[in-house]
Amino acid sequence: EAVLKKGVEKEEEALLLEDTLSQLKLNPVFEKKLLYLVTEYYCKKAVSKEEEGEERCAFLIQLDKDLLEPSMRRKICEIFIDCNYLREAYNMLLTYEIEDVDPEKLLKLCTRMILQQLFDQDDRLLELSWRVFEAGKADSVILDYLCEHFNGTTSQMYEILIQAVGEHVETYDLEERLLAQMLFTGSCDQIDSVFDLYMKRKRTRESMVKAYFTLKSAQYFLYDVPADDEVFRYLESMVYRTAEKEKLSTIYLLALSRYYAGLERLDGERRTLCQKIVDILLADGMVFPYFKDLGRHVRIPEDIMDKAMIQYVGQKDSRVDLQIRILPQEKEFHGDSMKRVYQGIFVRQKVLFDGEKLEYRVYELKGEQKVLVTEGTVRGNQQVEEEKESRF
Repeated sequence: EAVLKKGVEKEEEALLLEDTLSQLKLNPVFEKKLLYLVTEYYCKKAVSKEEEGEERCAFLIQLDKDLLEPSMRRKICEIFIDCNYLREAYNMLLTYEIEDVDPEKLLKLCTRMILQQLFDQDDRLLELSWRVFEAGKADSVILDYLCEHFNGTTSQMYEILIQAVGEHVETYDLEERLLAQMLFTGSCDQIDSVFDLYMKRKRTRESMVKAYFTLKSAQYFLYDVPADDEVFRYLESMVYRTAEKEKLSTIYLLALSRYYAGLERLDGERRTLCQKIVDILLADGMVFPYFKDLGRHVRIPEDIMDKAMIQYVGQKDSRVDLQIRILPQEKEFHGDSMKRVYQGIFVRQKVLFDGEKLEYRVYELKGEQKVLVTEGTVRGNQQVEEEKESRF
């Protein structure tokens, strides 16, 4: 009790408490207080470096850590790292899931353990290494290890990749793993920079490259996401290389033809290629409003150029109901059909005479309900140049 009041000051007092703990059956509260005091004494002794070798941490190593408070476990774990008892520290981290170890000490532990294990994958060591990286303390060993083995969220892997590239650390196949994850999950915020890094590697997979350009084509055509000219140069080269162009992915042809529709001029090979693409799409029954813009560059059938078009972009499984009226004759809206041309894209072609105006409303059918999703107006002779005036 006297030692408890003033604290342990010398070895004999610590030994007295050790004997008391081992030989007497004590009240749990009193026992915990004695254990804390004797542990605190040996922690100070280990930190003070009064002794060398195994004697320095002997008591702490053989101590039953289950009896300790979490804060004391963390303290002992950090002392083990300082004193190079790395395996004991690592086992404590695994057993007690100690979260708040000093990142500097965790860096020392992880680096040594990675080198001892010759960079072999260890899931728990990966978690600890990520904690070091997250705290901003990662060195080249930690980065190398994470690049080789770490799989986490897209944002976590992107952070690791960018830092590793910046510090010229070997990235192994991290670019490919991350690119595949982005393509699979649809989490594509930084996909262009990841793809650029991937293409700088010595070896790339054709399937990965195709998947990337398929995604870029779909984003551009279906969701109006701008794409770099490099995307269309790749699509052009792919179409040029393919002898049987009908067997190409439809989304490549759609994206490239829509890109051509926005250009002021098409010359030579591009014009020939555009005509082939349009012919393939028309043979498959695909007609879109942008075809009228393509009429500046290639032959588009007259019955397409002359008609007004309504387009709605929904989801793959969307069901739509179109209501129209043609002014000035019709006062009431009435039902009409809309063709699903490609995935969630619906198009309606309609003959309008000069001066007529078509008002439309598109509803999506969701269960028993009809939800208005878009409405608008189309006029006769719209998008038709004067020298090609519509016969209507």
